[in-house]
Amino acid sequence: MGYNISFFICEKEKIIYTCINATGRLETADLSVELLITEDEKRAEELAKELCHLNERRQEMTKDSVDMVIEQIEKNGLEKDKVLIIYNSNIHESIAGIVAGRIREKYNKPTIIMTGGKEMPKGSARSIEEYNMFEELSKCKFLLSKFGGHPMAAGLSVEESNLPKLREMLINNCTLKDEEFIPKIKIDARVALKDLTEELIKEVNLLEPFGKANPSPLFAEKNIDVCRIWTMGKDNNILKLRCKTFNGFKTIDAITFDKFEEFKKQFSEKYGKNKLLEILDSGYCNFKIDLIYQPNINEFNGKRSIQVIIKSLRL
Repeated sequence: MGYNISFFICEKEKIIYTCINATGRLETADLSVELLITEDEKRAEELAKELCHLNERRQEMTKDSVDMVIEQIEKNGLEKDKVLIIYNSNIHESIAGIVAGRIREKYNKPTIIMTGGKEMPKGSARSIEEYNMFEELSKCKFLLSKFGGHPMAAGLSVEESNLPKLREMLINNCTLKDEEFIPKIKIDARVALKDLTEELIKEVNLLEPFGKANPSPLFAEKNIDVCRIWTMGKDNNILKLRCKTFNGFKTIDAITFDKFEEFKKQFSEKYGKNKLLEILDSGYCNFKIDLIYQPNINEFNGKRSIQVIIKSLRL
C-alpha cells in the first residue's frame, strides 16, 4: 500500500475522492494512481496539491458553464420547455453530466447538455423520476449516432444538423403535466436540531455507502430560529446560518453550497431586499426557517462540531 494520503486531503474540500475524480475529467487518471501507490512522502504531497488545484479548476469550470447555460436558457425563453436541450460547444465534455445535473436541479426538468465533440456534438442527460430518459431517447434513436444509459441518465452523440429535430421530437413527445414538474423531496424523519448527537450521526453513517439505490437519509425540522448569517467562499456563494436549538445557549451551524440564490429570493419576497442587505452586511438576524438537511461532523483546526448540510429550505 502506498503512502497514507489522508494527511494530504485538501482542507477546502475535505474529501479526497473529488480531487481524484477531477484528474480523470481534466487530465489523466495516472496522477491519481501515482498518488495512491507512491512510497515517497514528498512526491505524495506534490501530487495531492496538484489534484486539489485540478479540482478547483474543475469547480470553476462547472460554475462558469452552469451560469452560461442558465443565461442561454433564460435569454431564449427555454425555461418553458418541458425538456431542456441545450447545445453549447464551449462546455468541456467531461463536465457535461455535472452541468446537466445542476440545471436539472434548478428547473426540475429533464435536461440534456450537448457539447462540441471531436466528430460531432456529444452530450449528457439527467432526468427526473417522472421521465424515463432512456425510453424517450429510444423513440428518437434514428436521430442519434450513439446513445446509452438508464431512466435517470444517459449519454449521446448527435449530428449537429439533427439537434433541432431531436429537441422538437422530445418536447412534442413529452406527456408530463405541470404538477409533475413540482420538486418532491421525501424525508426520512423529523428531527429537532437539539436531538442531533455525534452518536446518532455515527449510526447514520453505518448505512454508507450512499448512492442512487441507497440514498443518504434526509431529516427535517420546522420553525428553526436563525440568529447569525455568513457568506463564504471565493465568490461568496456559500451560505452559513447559525441556528438556535431551544436547548440552553447551544447553537448548530447550517451550511448550503447551492441554495444561496434561493434563500435570497425567498428572504427578499418575505422581508424586502433592504432587509436582506442589512443582515448580510451585519451578520446578525432574527427569522425562522424550515430545513431539510443531512447532519455531519465538521472538523476544523482540531475542533469537532455538529453541523447540518441544507438540502432544501423554506422561510
